[in-house]
Amino acid sequence: MTINSPQEFFSNECNINSPNSHYWSPAGINTDYVAKIKIRRAENQFSPRKKIIFEGNGYYDRNWGTEAVFDNILNWKRGRFIEKDLTLVFFDTTYRKDYAKQFKRIIITKGKDVLLNESDIEFEYQNSKNLWGLAYPSKIIIKGKKIIVKVSNNIKLYNSPFRIKFQSEFEVEFNDSNLNGMGISELINPKLLKRKWMYPLLNFNVIKHS
Repeated sequence: MTINSPQEFFSNECNINSPNSHYWSPAGINTDYVAKIKIRRAENQFSPRKKIIFEGNGYYDRNWGTEAVFDNILNWKRGRFIEKDLTLVFFDTTYRKDYAKQFKRIIITKGKDVLLNESDIEFEYQNSKNLWGLAYPSKIIIKGKKIIVKVSNNIKLYNSPFRIKFQSEFEVEFNDSNLNGMGISELINPKLLKRKWMYPLLNFNVIKHS
């Protein structure tokens, strides 16, 4: 199996009633990239800038849909792991019961070839809470017919009342092979965005990252 249209490949299997619904579309599961960054010494803002060029393999997705993310999504977990030309992504999305059933998926690609696209999987979570009281998985185990993935969420990259993002350690058993490395995992609890006490925090976050 090869990926020709990522949006169609993914969204058609989400069991969603509305064409405007939110989901994550893996627009570039395995993508070559070139990034150029210019930096200068922090202690001297007038120092000459140094250009650094990164080249490698990466992952790109996009938030797809026009309805508000908190309308129908209760809980959204996802993660990705890249090892050379192999990419693993997982999704576990819970919707309102009258809207759509739980969406679970793990995908492994190598270049444009899809090695695994499995929905018959089970997620096991060891939960913790951040300072805001947001429950998040500190450890994740994903079990499928052909794969076992263990994820340790160790380093917080983003921490808020409704969203938390980690640099994660992945252990993958797939096709009689073991892969280990670092990746990214994320939890979003969008229904908290409806609460008015969140608005000042959101405004502060936008200003901080602008």
